Amino acid sequence: MDSQITKIPSICGDGYPGVGFQVDNGDSVRVAMAWPSASAEGWRSLTMEVPKKLSLDTKLNGVSVDYLLQRADVLFGDGDRGRFKRYERELGDKLPSAVVRAFARYAPIDLTYAGNAEACRAEIEQFLGGDIPELDLEGMDNTSGKIHAVLVPVGFDPVAIEIDGTRDIMSHVGGTIDEASGHLPPDALPFNLSMYVNDEGLYSCQPNRAFYATESMEHEGYYSAIDGKPVVSGLPSSLLFGNIVITGFDPETGEDKSLSAGEMMDAMNYFQRDSPRGSGREVALIVQNGLYGELRQSLSHDPSAHEDKVLDNASESLDEMMEQKVEVAEDSEIGDEISVSNGER
Repeated sequence: MDSQITKIPSICGDGYPGVGFQVDNGDSVRVAMAWPSASAEGWRSLTMEVPKKLSLDTKLNGVSVDYLLQRADVLFGDGDRGRFKRYERELGDKLPSAVVRAFARYAPIDLTYAGNAEACRAEIEQFLGGDIPELDLEGMDNTSGKIHAVLVPVGFDPVAIEIDGTRDIMSHVGGTIDEASGHLPPDALPFNLSMYVNDEGLYSCQPNRAFYATESMEHEGYYSAIDGKPVVSGLPSSLLFGNIVITGFDPETGEDKSLSAGEMMDAMNYFQRDSPRGSGREVALIVQNGLYGELRQSLSHDPSAHEDKVLDNASESLDEMMEQKVEVAEDSEIGDEISVSNGER
């Protein structure tokens, strides 16, 4: 390996499949990462040159550092530059690579490169200007005999786990299990899976993840599990309570199996980007406080010409509307029971 190229943790750290490298380029750092991906039918990679001097306002491919660090649960509050400076001092020369790692996990997936191992490796070598080792999945062999799975905890990012049957799943979800993969949008993940939750989670667990209707779901006439009405693209259509365990699934045998490395990384990415931590709580607050109907109307209402002008001037995104609804609902605590349809659970 070229002596100027330094190995660093990849997208989710050293305990997960993938590689990471960087080169000091004076006032900036060139950072490159690659990881297996089922949706890419091979690997994904990300190459990015990052200034050493960063601020919360710095944008990388249109995504601000502030957005990335908030998604990574590093919160500074409005205008809290002093705390960011302390964070910057704590990380030192690791700050640029930490920001790129956050970009890989939380920024839109289409900003990464998809290809086979050879293509991703070639892209990284050209960007860094030196050789890197072959991309492989060393350490991911299933030698333990247990099932490789993903745990999606309430309030946290997903983590890789190993399970040894139903008892282990019950331990992670805290009770009798229910198969809940039907809550996922049909095009969410490109592989067969099982998704387990606590069967009594609606009454005994905190809200975890929300799922959002896609355009294809709207066109195909899906119904929302929240209010029983036709879904609207972008509108929350379902939510799950309590910890979630995801395994692979073999439709030929009807049995669960290990997730491949690429499937595991895609599942983790989905529950970081599309259905992130806190999403279930936000939607549960909106539903409990009677604001879901307003959110539905704001996304599905056919406006008049006058209303078009008002909406254009407002230019609210779904995220902004959700944040406003949550701010209204934050004054109320989440009750022991939340009025959400549980017919599909």
